[in-house]
Amino acid sequence: HNYAAPPSTKVDYPSSKRAKLESNGRVLKQISNNNRRCSSPRSSDSEENDKRRTHNVLERQRRNELKLSFFALRDQIPEVASNEKAPKVVILKKATEYVISMQEDERRLLREH
Repeated sequence: HNYAAPPSTKVDYPSSKRAKLESNGRVLKQISNNNRRCSSPRSSDSEENDKRRTHNVLERQRRNELKLSFFALRDQIPEVASNEKAPKVVILKKATEYVISMQEDERRLLREH
């Protein structure tokens, strides 16, 4: 979620258009539900729930690992190491700047010796 973005504005359709959109939404939901049932008739609801739960756990682990990796990267970049609330994009930009700076320092030192 982008907290810096302005809040989204809700479009208020006239009641006739709203009713049409809602009925179309119901039809689309029914079609997608029917397709889901047809694609795996042997799969029970509990199996689908288990798959969804497993997927959710794996996704949560992936997000947590990504978060920890950003923290580790942030802690290596002097300009943002002390900022616990540094946004990911800032961490990436400052990391890029830091690597470029280190490469320039390395080239300069190699030229001096």
